[in-house]
Amino acid sequence: MDQYEEIRRRTLRYWYVDGLTEIAVGVVFFLLAMLFVLMGVIAPSPAIHWLLGLGQPALILLGWWVGGRAVRYFKERITYPRTGYVEYKRPQPNRRLAKLALTAVISFAVAMIAASFASSIPEAWLPVFTAAPIALFVIYMAIQFGLRRFYLAAAAIMLAGFLPLLLGLEGAYASALLLGVVAVIWWLSGALALRSYLRQTTLPAKDWQA
Repeated sequence: MDQYEEIRRRTLRYWYVDGLTEIAVGVVFFLLAMLFVLMGVIAPSPAIHWLLGLGQPALILLGWWVGGRAVRYFKERITYPRTGYVEYKRPQPNRRLAKLALTAVISFAVAMIAASFASSIPEAWLPVFTAAPIALFVIYMAIQFGLRRFYLAAAAIMLAGFLPLLLGLEGAYASALLLGVVAVIWWLSGALALRSYLRQTTLPAKDWQA
């Protein structure tokens, strides 16, 4: 592998060294799971389901915004004092807005494509087809950043897609179960990474004396 490519990957991998990002991602998946539970509890209504459907991208965007700030907050108190601060290149505000808009458009397009194919897929198998792209994206992250534990997370997420099928769940509760299990997978991955990081690193002596 090219030396500069390895340095780039190592720099990007440092963001995930403490598992805090995975814990934050788990929170977002948990909130999405609760949204589907709400969809299952509320009496079926096109208007209600339409509003709750809008809540999914809203939760993702809100989680991206709040989660990013929460991760930075804890990194400043846990990670940077132990192993240093890495300044990542921040995109210009216009580029950031363009990237956010592009993400929203792609998410909407993917949702529309998925909805068009959903009618041809048995409802019991929908969680499997939902888990597959999530697992593939996690594998992409594992390759891109050299994160071995993400391969295990991807395998666990793919297996989680079969859980509602085995339990005979369908509809909103099946999606809620899948997303809830995915949340737990991310929490476990993040917690184990954080525990390993804390065991392998220490605060500088002056911080212990403070």
